[in-house]
Amino acid sequence: MEEELNLYQELYKDYSDIKSPIGAVRYLSEPLINKLNHQISHQHQIVNEGNSVLDRVISSFEFGQGSFKILIWSQMHGNESTTTKAVYDLIYYFLSSKFKNSDEADLLNHLRIKIIPVLNPDGSFAWTRTNANQVDLNRDAKDQSQPETKLLMRIIDDFKPDFCFNMHDQRSIFEAEESQAAQLSFLSASYRKDRSLNETRLKSMHVINSMHQVLQKFIPEQIGRYDDAFNINCFGDNLHARALPTVLVEAGHTGNDYAREKTRKLCFIGLIRALIELKDFQTSENSDIYYHSIPENSKNYTDLLIKNYSVSETETLDISIRYREILSEKSTLIFEPYIDQIGNLDHIFGHQTMDAELEDIQINSEKIELQAIVKSLTINANVFVVKFEI
Repeated sequence: MEEELNLYQELYKDYSDIKSPIGAVRYLSEPLINKLNHQISHQHQIVNEGNSVLDRVISSFEFGQGSFKILIWSQMHGNESTTTKAVYDLIYYFLSSKFKNSDEADLLNHLRIKIIPVLNPDGSFAWTRTNANQVDLNRDAKDQSQPETKLLMRIIDDFKPDFCFNMHDQRSIFEAEESQAAQLSFLSASYRKDRSLNETRLKSMHVINSMHQVLQKFIPEQIGRYDDAFNINCFGDNLHARALPTVLVEAGHTGNDYAREKTRKLCFIGLIRALIELKDFQTSENSDIYYHSIPENSKNYTDLLIKNYSVSETETLDISIRYREILSEKSTLIFEPYIDQIGNLDHIFGHQTMDAELEDIQINSEKIELQAIVKSLTINANVFVVKFEI
């Protein structure tokens, strides 16, 4: 493991030279995705797998000639782009001379990897969770009512992967453990209501554990796992019920990194770790014990927490402010702050925290009430602008 850890530390250090030419943005515009795919097509075959509701092309890339087949898809929720950037990083890395001249190039002699960077292009370009028919694709695994989910299931049936990665973003509200924000989260989904274990779940747990062992070296105590309540409509649950091991990856938030560049880097490194593990795949007997030692996520975080704010001469309250993401006409994301909780919030932690007992804080809002938009804060007579654009 020590020798392998050196590899991931090297990838972490050299990441700026490895990653795809996607800047520090969250919104990936249609021209940007088309440009990326066009650039890649000069070096590697791009496959048109089918079309979305609005007839946009859904593309895939395939690498390797090994017998163990892996399927990776991202952005089935259109407003979750961090892992899309990470899988494009993976594609660019596979095409780079650094990878081709490395020991890791042997991966592609053992593995055959199909990558779908954007499964929901209509939702991606509209910045909506759902597709153009307002359907959550990750709740459509059973019915397969949408062209995007039919396409994914058709690829699964034709490609016959041995292992899948379902890549997502999570909100900035999740805590991993000991007041630490969940920068990454994982799930080995249940395959039936009693949440029992079988070989399929143990396989996905084992891969999650191997990713966790490396990633926690970079972000200790900032990795969580999701509740595994069974829902046959979700892809992870549905595929586990079909005996196809699937890891759900959720890219989270930390500090002021609203472009999620730090998380993007960790997702890329996590994928490399998982692929190396799958090269010579053997399930550990204690996979479930290690997996369940990863703390379960709780919704105890907010973007900006103001403690002890005076709402009257005799009353102070804590105020939680979160950001609402709005797609601008300039194809950027506006992060608009609003009040989402008021009261005694001792159980809540902030990516930024301010104490009105220690500083003179004034909230510039029409009313101090739930859902009210916060125009700005004044801190010690200085204006702190909390609305911003990426």
